[in-house]
Amino acid sequence: TVDVEGSTTDTISNTTSINTIQFTSSAPAYAFSVNGALLSIDGAGIVNASASTPTFTNNGAVTFTNARSAGTSAFVTNGGFLLSFTDTSTAGTATITTNNLGLTQFTSNSTGGDARFINNSGGVVDFSGTSGPSGNRQITAGSIEGAGTYWLGANQLTVGSNNLSTTVSGLILDGGISGGTGASLVKVGTGTLTLAAGGAATGGEATAASEAATAVAPSTPAAEATAQTEAASDGETNLTINTIDIAFEQKELTGPADQGFTITI
Repeated sequence: TVDVEGSTTDTISNTTSINTIQFTSSAPAYAFSVNGALLSIDGAGIVNASASTPTFTNNGAVTFTNARSAGTSAFVTNGGFLLSFTDTSTAGTATITTNNLGLTQFTSNSTGGDARFINNSGGVVDFSGTSGPSGNRQITAGSIEGAGTYWLGANQLTVGSNNLSTTVSGLILDGGISGGTGASLVKVGTGTLTLAAGGAATGGEATAASEAATAVAPSTPAAEATAQTEAASDGETNLTINTIDIAFEQKELTGPADQGFTITI
């Protein structure tokens, strides 16, 4: 349990297994550094009752096991290092930043929860090793953004529950470290997800569950894109985008919180 006493910074440089990191309501903002070590969080995870966000700079390996949660923390994983979620653990409502050559990985039945994922250029967020909490290939994330690569495996990733407006300029692909094909991306919530140049894999189709959902692409695609986007009305409540190749300059996905937008990759 962490409160107002003692130093607000700590460095973990030896292999450490922690049951629960709990911050009381009066705890200030704490900053932890994992340097060349393994930090395993095996108990309740990170429990934060304070108004501050504890931050973890990861220059080693941090893993959440069992049914643990990253809570309302912030993790920054730097190049060559690993943040992993396994068993039925979740990223909670954390902010997960993956920098160049860093890896954030989900395996077993873990999920992204309602976390914000910031995946910077050269970073990788890999969901291919998980089959979701129910084993049905359905996983979630609060939002995704950045110029890094997202590997979805064979999963359906639903994003948008934190209602942030974000931009992905990197790639969203099926497959990954554990393989898999036929992934899909579902947009929910009130925020806008913008897929910029190269912001998703080619192929498949997109469907909007409501007329309020929109997919917008400029008339001139990026140089590497050759397919054209054809939008056609499908009854009163659906918009279908055929021959989708989301290597366009920009594509915005917006949908009401109770409806959504789906891209099949």
